[in-house]
Amino acid sequence: MKIFLTGLMGVGKTTIGKKLAACLQLPFIDLDRYIEQQKNMSVADLFAYFGENYFRQAEQACLQQIIQQESFVLACGGGTPCFYENMALMNANGVTIFLDASPAFIASRVKQSKTQRPLFKNATDMTRLTIVQTLFNKREQFYRKAKCTLNVEKLSAEEVAQQVVAFVIKK
Repeated sequence: MKIFLTGLMGVGKTTIGKKLAACLQLPFIDLDRYIEQQKNMSVADLFAYFGENYFRQAEQACLQQIIQQESFVLACGGGTPCFYENMALMNANGVTIFLDASPAFIASRVKQSKTQRPLFKNATDMTRLTIVQTLFNKREQFYRKAKCTLNVEKLSAEEVAQQVVAFVIKK
């Protein structure tokens, strides 16, 4: 079984992915961490030194490596489904889950996050919301191609994991 979690930053892909993997007794992979291990450099540094095109090519190469594995739960980067037909590749090889939330919810989660995101380095509440809304507007069409959409705003990570398990079992 191959499960791909997609959605914007801050929706809980990694947290939910770890819980889901534990429930299903599958390996958990965070695509960004996998890329960092392969390239021996942080995602932020890859973007800064080599640019987004380089990063997206590395991301797709890593995604293709991971897909060769028998089973896993993969937390994708927020942009993964939006480049190089990655969403079609994921849909063809497993179950894609779009973890959906409103831009306002995501902006508040990003503000509270311990993870430093270069995109929000000096953002105010208003600019943070504008950045999230802009990203969501660009990426939503790709996320909506997922086989399942779950709104995560009113659910705990455990509840989302349970809903994903129920969806996967029906497949």
